[in-house]
Amino acid sequence: MNTAPFYELHDRLYDCASAGCASISEDFRLKRAVDGMAPLAEANKVFARLRDMCERLFTEPEPALLLADCIALADALAVAQGLYTNAEKSRPGTVEYDVEYNMEAGWRSVKSLWAAILTKSPHLKQLDRHEYALLGDPRILEQFICASGEKGENISAFAREMCAAYGESIVPLLKKSLDMSDEKASGVQVDYIADTVGNAENDWYLSLAENEEAPQNVRIKAIQALGRDRGNALRLLDFCRTEKGKVKIAALIETARLDPPGFDEILKKLTAKYKDSYLPIICASPSRAAADFIRSRLDEALAADQKSRPELKQVMSTAAMMINKKDIDDCFLRAVEYAEKHPASPGGASELRELNAVLINNMFPDPDGGFRAMTLRLHENEPEAFFAAWCVAMLADDPDAVAAELKKRISHKSSYAAFDILEEGIRYSESDGRYIFEEEIPVSYGNIPSRVLTMPLFERMPESFIELLGDTSMLGDVSIKSEYAERERCMFLSRAIDTAAPADADMIKAQAVKYALAAIKTTPLYDVLSLILNNSQPDDQTRFQMFRSYALFPYNVNSSIIKVANTPLLTAEQKRSILREMLDTILTGNLSYCRHAAESALNGLLN
Repeated sequence: MNTAPFYELHDRLYDCASAGCASISEDFRLKRAVDGMAPLAEANKVFARLRDMCERLFTEPEPALLLADCIALADALAVAQGLYTNAEKSRPGTVEYDVEYNMEAGWRSVKSLWAAILTKSPHLKQLDRHEYALLGDPRILEQFICASGEKGENISAFAREMCAAYGESIVPLLKKSLDMSDEKASGVQVDYIADTVGNAENDWYLSLAENEEAPQNVRIKAIQALGRDRGNALRLLDFCRTEKGKVKIAALIETARLDPPGFDEILKKLTAKYKDSYLPIICASPSRAAADFIRSRLDEALAADQKSRPELKQVMSTAAMMINKKDIDDCFLRAVEYAEKHPASPGGASELRELNAVLINNMFPDPDGGFRAMTLRLHENEPEAFFAAWCVAMLADDPDAVAAELKKRISHKSSYAAFDILEEGIRYSESDGRYIFEEEIPVSYGNIPSRVLTMPLFERMPESFIELLGDTSMLGDVSIKSEYAERERCMFLSRAIDTAAPADADMIKAQAVKYALAAIKTTPLYDVLSLILNNSQPDDQTRFQMFRSYALFPYNVNSSIIKVANTPLLTAEQKRSILREMLDTILTGNLSYCRHAAESALNGLLN
């Protein structure tokens, strides 16, 4: 098909935009270009749509927006057509799309997502449902390809959606977008290609890794892509011996993960002259040589006295090294022993959190169950130290046992980590039809990429967990009484209601209200009050007393005056009563600076 008329029209549209819209109705060159589209319009409905839009330009009273739509569609078609030179026949593009074109969408529909890609907006991490249909629009494809070399979690999340939609057909475009002339190129396109087609592009990854003229980041990404295939282990071993600097470190990390024969000797040489830059290599390796190095560091730390003990950084990095290694129970237990003997953080909390994070990450994935078995053994030896990891290990198989242990510890500061993990991680997934565990639990040291850990759980929330939501025992423990902790608990309960299975929502609401009714008697924060008001219907007098308790709690004074004065849930007389009582009781001494605000609010209610 001769597409030269299309490119003639493409140029004329830009000429019109440069000249201004006032003369469009008299532009005979544009009219001739539109008429020349007739053969293409007969052959292809997308060209037909472009021609029809352009014909409307001659009769549109205000053609500016329509002209923008025409140019956007023409630009998108130019990308989709493949490689071309003006006034020549186009060579067919190399891409066969796995998604359907959505060429019916006007620019007004497309521009929001187009702009989100341009600005790398957080919106890219969670598209609206209707926007998935726009992934097949060439304007969106073009903008994504232009942005595909940018780093950042927002564009990376969108890249996963685009690659899932297009499949292997997007690979040629991603390859073409890789700017080999830019020494600072990120090379993230290599990641997207490896995620999409895996080892099918091994030869291409190898050519990039071997190209000494390629940008350093591109070579590193190519080496990481090679590391996904165990068949590349020996070739990666060659890179370890021949490369230098960051490229060599990348090769060492990927080779350590694959653990080919002969790598132990390299690892022993590295650990003999250990540097901090080697930490990710030790973390990646599952080998015995790496485990022996960890043991030697623990021996040295335990032998030290109070004055010569290692700093927190060394202690934490030793904990991080334990990731990816099975059957090293002795290392974990000795690390706990050291944390008790020489805590590098208050109570050894940071060290224990890191050890639990390592154990939890090890279990995702855990096809042979070896990491889970080690976690259960460690918990049997040190139930308090490894409680958080044990909860995750047991959650799917025996949630009642987890709930029972959590209930025993609900007011223990040492158990907060477990509560945080479960509160953040458990939610109902409509697409899965069940609750899932979904959470990032980063390992702080070792440059270990943070992952979202996902595990299917139960179809209905177990009764033991629902009852735990309403447990009020922590409210009676004065030692942990904290406004911050109270607010966090209320936020969690609100989130639990929002993310509950439809069949569980009412029961979870009831437990949340039960907790809040008890909490408002001791710590009447606005979060507690809101939880009650949003999920129950107290009578008028009860509601008044709740607002009164909230307003007379000194911690709330900076916001309670305005909230009481503006709420539609109280009568004017009830508001005046509360404000007068505030003036007579708590707005004195250190809080007298709020008297003017209360008096102004009261006067406003009197007028």
